Parts: sequence; C-alpha cells; structure tokens
Amino acid sequence: TGKSHQSVGVIPDIELPSLYDNFDTRERYEDFALQNDSIQTKYKFTPLKPLPIEKLDAESKNRIGANGIFDEIKSINEQLVENYIKKNISYPLTLDAIHQDISSYIELWERYYSIIAEQKASYSVKNTTSTEDVLQYNSDETKSNEEIMEAISKDIYINEAYSILSNYINQN
Repeated sequence: TGKSHQSVGVIPDIELPSLYDNFDTRERYEDFALQNDSIQTKYKFTPLKPLPIEKLDAESKNRIGANGIFDEIKSINEQLVENYIKKNISYPLTLDAIHQDISSYIELWERYYSIIAEQKASYSVKNTTSTEDVLQYNSDETKSNEEIMEAISKDIYINEAYSILSNYINQN
C-alpha cells in the first residue's frame, strides 16, 4: 500500500489490555521519531479476503470481560502509571517514606506475578520432535526448556490469541 508504520507502529486489530498501556514509551513520543508518510509503489497490492475482525474482537472482549486476570492487569497498569510512571507527588525524604514507596512498588509486582501464576491454559504445550532430540543430548537445557514451557502455558496473551484463532477456525 505504500503506507509507513513509522511513528505510528503496528496497530492490532484486536487489542488486549497490557501492563504497558499508557506508558508513553513508544517511538511516537520521542523527539527524534521519523514522521509517518507514504510512498508511491510500482506494484499493485492484492489484499487477502477480509477477516471477520468485528466478530472476533467482540468475542475476545467478552472473554476478557469475564476473565478477572485482565481486570487485574488493567488495575495494576493504572496504579503503575499513576504512582510510578507519571508520579506527581512528593513525600518526606526519610527512610520510612522511601521504604514505604519501594515496598508498595514491590507489592504491586508481586501481585502481578501471583495473578499470572494462577493462569491455566486452554491448550497443551509440548516440545517439537527436534527439540526433544536436542534435549536427549543436552541435559543442561532441560531446566531452561521446562521454564519456557511453563511460561508459555501460563501466558494470558498466548491463551487469548489461541482462543481468537480457534474462533476463527471454527467459523470457517
């Protein structure tokens, strides 16, 4: 199409609540960001047939609304933005005040990690045959592989992406 993603970024068709919402850390907030523009192309772009984005988005929003973990993510994000990212408060420069601020910050992250740990996947995670072969000859990687597999199985974004793709496949 000739359209650039510069400064704007890739905008998802289906947005999920993120811990990083409202952080203002994207390229568009930088002074040196290149302007978004378009170029003339020599080749004709032939798009694929449109996806049922509206329906998939509505189904995703229903799942997200029913999933308390995403509500917690939104709540933690609001607290991070208000109390740490765009902090506009002052407190006495005492050990107690600093300790309280740091303790609150740590508690917020502990809350985040505890809700992520509660996640149960609606899919099974297993290694590919080639990974299994590598692990047979490299036992040092076994622990790392197990941690990665567990992280994938508890990832709320992978779980929701899996649900969105399942909905799409089942519609066809």
